[in-house]
Amino acid sequence: MFVRSAAGQLTSQPVGQSQYPAVFSFLTGTGSIASGFSFAMQPSSAGLYILVGTPTSPTPAFTTALFYVDEQTSQIRRVLLIDAQRNRNRFDFTNVTVNVSLTPGTFSP
Repeated sequence: MFVRSAAGQLTSQPVGQSQYPAVFSFLTGTGSIASGFSFAMQPSSAGLYILVGTPTSPTPAFTTALFYVDEQTSQIRRVLLIDAQRNRNRFDFTNVTVNVSLTPGTFSP
């Protein structure tokens, strides 16, 4: 997972080691966001459903997670995390490709 700070600094870390593993479990196909959150739906906007997720177990990393879901494909297009101080971390997913076969040489050390 890559994270860009407000100052433009880009950092990388494994999803499982981030502060947000439950939020991003959908990326790896492990875990279930449905079991980690209680959800309410906000009115849709620009072809997106907005699911407001409240963590079922408290976390210091965020108090609310907004999942923006494409009405046509049901894919998550954006995740917006809001913490107790109302700080926001936004993650946009663009050019999404799913179920693509990869050759063993795609990732090399």
